[in-house]
Amino acid sequence: MRKYPNIYDCSNSEERPEHNNISLGPKENTIVRDLKLWADCYGCKFVDDVNYADVIFTNDVFPLKISELNKPKVKRMDGIYWKKSLLERNERLNKSAEIADKVIFISNYSLESYLKLYNKNREDKHSVILNSVNNNFFYFANTPYKRFKFCASATNWAREEKRFDNLLQFMKESKESFALIGKCDFEVPKNCYKFEYIESESRIREILLLSEVFVNFSYRDAAPKVVCQAVSCGLPIFFADSGGTPELIGCGIGVKDRDIIDIEEKTYKLDINDIMSSYEILMDRLDLYRRLATEYSIKNRFSHDKTMKNYFDVIRSVV
Repeated sequence: MRKYPNIYDCSNSEERPEHNNISLGPKENTIVRDLKLWADCYGCKFVDDVNYADVIFTNDVFPLKISELNKPKVKRMDGIYWKKSLLERNERLNKSAEIADKVIFISNYSLESYLKLYNKNREDKHSVILNSVNNNFFYFANTPYKRFKFCASATNWAREEKRFDNLLQFMKESKESFALIGKCDFEVPKNCYKFEYIESESRIREILLLSEVFVNFSYRDAAPKVVCQAVSCGLPIFFADSGGTPELIGCGIGVKDRDIIDIEEKTYKLDINDIMSSYEILMDRLDLYRRLATEYSIKNRFSHDKTMKNYFDVIRSVV
């Protein structure tokens, strides 16, 4: 193997499932973006021509012509779609996972969902590398002024699985100050300040550091990036206890959620009584939770470095 195993990224081809325009997020996954930025540090190199590649990588699917090439392949596997109306997306993504030499799942929950719903089990080709965010952008800083008690973030709050209705209930019941990041066409109470969709990672960090707690009520999310951002900034997490979120947090408290891996028609709604019960515990222990979350963030200051290393270790293993 030469010093630089060459990697060709075939993500975002015309054959991938159509990009979810309602999400508003960047077309290129941020982990893939960072892999390209950091490749040289780990003895790897991304190339623009598949003919010069030692490894083919995708964040979604291998296009037909690419899949037929006799070259090692690595696929990054995001969450498994659990909503019945989106199952066709799984079929195309799973087909690429089947032909890959290695498959990287972004959480244990993501892998468990894949194995249970599709009964695909070849343990030697599966790896779990937890989602993370670039610590050069998201990191703790001692900000004495806190403008908001809570912060919540999504690219677009019209996405049903983000559970804006439950978040709105919590805003009204708690009467706490809220920072809301993301496109939101819904009315909010006076205790909530809307920042709309923000592309700048440094601006998102500024808002997180003005907040005391991060809220994430999303349902069965494999590994929400927004939670990774808040954890890296030293915030305790108030979260719906489903999906891969519990694997990501350093400190926080969960709200009782539906514990199931199955195909469903719609998003399960949280019970406001469960939300407020966990909220009361959170407020009683807030100083402790904030201290522990800060310590976790500092201790894991270089978590993204480890994520990058783990990705490139898997990529090199197939050459």
